[in-house]
Amino acid sequence: MAEIYINGEPHTVDDGQMIIEVTDQLGIDVPRFCYHRKLSVAANCRMCLVEVEKMRKPVPACATPISDGMHIHTHSETAVDARRGVMEFLLINHPLDCPICDQGGECDLQDLAMAHGSGHSRYQEEKRAVEDEDLGPLIETEMTRCIHCTRCVRFGQEVAGQMELGAAFRGEHMEIGTYVGSTVESELSGNMIDLCPVGALTSKPYRFTARVWEMKRHETVCPHCSVGCNMEIEEVQGQVKRALPVVNEAVNEEWICDKGRFSYEAVEHGRVTTPMIRRNGEWQEASWEAAFDAALRGLRSVGKDLAAVVAPTATLEEQWLTQHLVRGVGATEVDHRQHWADADFDSHIADATPLLGQTLEDLEAVDAALVIGGNPRKDQPLANHRLHKAAKKGAEISTLNPVAYPENFRYLAHLVHAPGAESPAVAALAAALARTTGESAPADVDPEEAGLEQEALDRVAHSLHQGERVAVLVGTQAQEHPQAAEIVAQARRLAGLAGARFGYLAPYANSVGAWAMGCVPHRGPGGDGVRQGRPATAFLGEEARKGYVVVGADPLVEAGDPVAARRALGEAEFRLVITSHWSATAEHADVVLPAAAHPENEGTYLSGEGRLQAMRPAANPAGEARPAWKILRVLAHSLGVPGSEFVEVDEVRTHAEAAVARAGVTLGGSPAEVAYEPEPQAVGGEGLWRIPSRHIYHDDLFVRHAPSLQEQFGGLRAFLHPDTAAELGLREYAEARFAGEGGAVWLPVHLDEGVPRGAAWIPAGEDSAPLGPAYGRVRVETNK
Repeated sequence: MAEIYINGEPHTVDDGQMIIEVTDQLGIDVPRFCYHRKLSVAANCRMCLVEVEKMRKPVPACATPISDGMHIHTHSETAVDARRGVMEFLLINHPLDCPICDQGGECDLQDLAMAHGSGHSRYQEEKRAVEDEDLGPLIETEMTRCIHCTRCVRFGQEVAGQMELGAAFRGEHMEIGTYVGSTVESELSGNMIDLCPVGALTSKPYRFTARVWEMKRHETVCPHCSVGCNMEIEEVQGQVKRALPVVNEAVNEEWICDKGRFSYEAVEHGRVTTPMIRRNGEWQEASWEAAFDAALRGLRSVGKDLAAVVAPTATLEEQWLTQHLVRGVGATEVDHRQHWADADFDSHIADATPLLGQTLEDLEAVDAALVIGGNPRKDQPLANHRLHKAAKKGAEISTLNPVAYPENFRYLAHLVHAPGAESPAVAALAAALARTTGESAPADVDPEEAGLEQEALDRVAHSLHQGERVAVLVGTQAQEHPQAAEIVAQARRLAGLAGARFGYLAPYANSVGAWAMGCVPHRGPGGDGVRQGRPATAFLGEEARKGYVVVGADPLVEAGDPVAARRALGEAEFRLVITSHWSATAEHADVVLPAAAHPENEGTYLSGEGRLQAMRPAANPAGEARPAWKILRVLAHSLGVPGSEFVEVDEVRTHAEAAVARAGVTLGGSPAEVAYEPEPQAVGGEGLWRIPSRHIYHDDLFVRHAPSLQEQFGGLRAFLHPDTAAELGLREYAEARFAGEGGAVWLPVHLDEGVPRGAAWIPAGEDSAPLGPAYGRVRVETNK
């Protein structure tokens, strides 16, 4: 501890801190531009100069450590004069364009110029101008406003893990820009907008649409991945203008990914705003009364031969009411796992929920971690940020994947297995770990069959064995794999050998919630026993039903086999779709009921770590849209389902939260152990192995309607190893015709040495849906 004096007042503080950290803790204002508590110290703006007795000139508070007996003056005449001089130099070249600058009203330079600047300028020479950068569809630039604080540069290096901006030239000629005119691609790039203390970097979708003092703020929860980032929606007279992060150190710290930040644009695009009924093959607008009558007639006509798909991004209330409706009419089939391909996975986690197995803060503290079948950088960006921070502290992070996904921090190892060898690869690593720990290893495990080198396996096994705090995480791709049950069984054995915490990187905002709500065919809310039905892999495949209810989902694009889903829905007698946005599935429906979109909705999410979080509406539903929970409640009540007399969403939330408690879900809790031995499942066929993933800006219905993110997405591509492409006579950027079980598509080819030979990495999406099963074989039939 150190005894120091600030402005004459004594304070006892911890050693090793910088002056600015102490003043922030004590609530003493010290201005700054370049300093940020989450970034390294640059000390290049000099706005935080303070006077320290016995030092011959003012010193930067952000770069001066405290010492015992130090006397600091933050508002002395010396400190104030020094800051006034710094401000005068900063304003020499800054344009006087505050009235047209989007940063106006929340600009640090504007505020500090009022507090520390002069009423007039002594500068008479020409101002310097800098050419603007084109950083892509998300970030707008006015580089003449830049004051060279380098926050954006340091954020890219230290948080995003991708140095996309840097400084060129020196002195007055210094410029911030990208490398040879590249755009910014990081999934966290929008945070640079928040960090910029001036108007040099602003939001391109938000540009010139509102002023900060006009907007109302509404705190909510991000509806995309399972991290559950806290954010606020800002609106003017009910029109959503932008989304910003809300500080929550336990969840997202003060960052959000670009998907959560910019997807709000979907509120204005592709909306279903009025009930629609198909009559004689043509869509007709209808009143709510007529639409409900048509929906009820259709549901009564199919009776118990009914299946429901509810989105894993729907709220707990919507998920609970979906299963309540379906089971209330005597049907058994309701599922949120349209993306999954392994029906046998039901048995494997029959008494569990796919929890992370620890908190996000625990993830940051691991000594070693292994991600199996996942790309958390794109699937759960803020969970990946925690692994990044752990790696910076010395943790050894490894992956076992079918592709060496692009990294944004240094891994211990990327174990890339042979195509189709997911389960043997995990078994090979478990065998290596068994030998490392002195356990008996299976004699029939051959790493070469999985395409892995024994030396790399031993290196990862040693890391997992030596670590005191170890995590084994099953990612999105492994959960959606046709051999998911087998992969997870092997992963559990591996975690047991390592003494590691086992968990899942749940794919979507309410994936864990959907399990707890009973949106699976083999268990009810809270794990209650129910008459077991068939999973989505069956009723969206060979075991089609007469009727379907689809809530917030788009199985004709998102299902594990979109071609089979299209066939199943095409054979149905009645299809009811409740959705906020038009979709391929809505196009094949008989009745479409317009639902509120995320910023218009109210409800609860259960994150991957088991955290319950509520969201509130920021705007009224578009047109005649209604919250989906109200639509489901009316349908259930009209069909005579007992216990459907809800008036407020809080009444439904009571049932949902009770189900969470019965399911045993706790913050940081572990998924329950299940004794289960899956049967190995073969994936046959001829041609290239298809390796799927879901692109961060294309993986749910809401984000697919956000124009700026779709421009950033740029369309689906097929990634091939250069050797595979050469064998097929394909070059970079050439278009090739890929044919699967369901059909064929033309896709541009990109070469990537991270893709194993004999495989094609083709993400799932609208353009690749005709290929059929996400996991399987594809043939390259011809090329342009």
